[in-house]
Amino acid sequence: MPEKSYRTIPILIILGLIIFGLVDWFLIIPIFWDLGVNLLANAIFAGFTIFCLDWLIKFRERLRKKSLEEKVRERVGEMLYYFFNVLKKFVTSRPKPPFRLSREEFFNELEELNSKKKLDLSPYFFEYFFPRPTDKLSLWEFDGLLESYKHLSDFEMKYFEFMEPELHLSLMEIQRRLRSIIEDFNLMKMFEVEVEEVVSKSMSESIQSIIKEIYKIHKMGIKIYFPS
Repeated sequence: MPEKSYRTIPILIILGLIIFGLVDWFLIIPIFWDLGVNLLANAIFAGFTIFCLDWLIKFRERLRKKSLEEKVRERVGEMLYYFFNVLKKFVTSRPKPPFRLSREEFFNELEELNSKKKLDLSPYFFEYFFPRPTDKLSLWEFDGLLESYKHLSDFEMKYFEFMEPELHLSLMEIQRRLRSIIEDFNLMKMFEVEVEEVVSKSMSESIQSIIKEIYKIHKMGIKIYFPS
């Protein structure tokens, strides 16, 4: 049942009881005192019961919504932590970052990448995917990214009502940029062209935009540090 319809039902019942109480007070009690008083007492008791039940139901729904909102925020943080750790490798000069960064190191790195006006794909990116000019691009590294993108899209559609508008907009932008990255890799897979000419600018801009959105979400108070 829609929430708006649910809220309307108790209001209509209480209005009906008020009208009944007025009718009882002015028409029944003057003629049939005992019957009128009993009816009025029952109406007051029924109204009080409905009010209490309505409050309990709404209180339970608020607790449920708050619990879901916390779980949604935690799951969003876990996904963003994964995205950041995958994408940062291709815009940083460190080919082998530490397997597990401390909380301080993680946020220092996030702050550093967010503050840069322009991010370029690192030499590590080209060395990893193109060790020799004759090698074809391997996309296995991004299989997990593709699956995570699909999961994020499904997750956002299912739980958007439990997200703040700012968080929802940021996740939509991250989805758009992730889709752009995946499309860039598909182009590299389909066509034998120089990677610099096809995706360098587009992909670096997409990664930079995602990092900025992750930083913005971090500033919303959402935890995005989930070391293994």
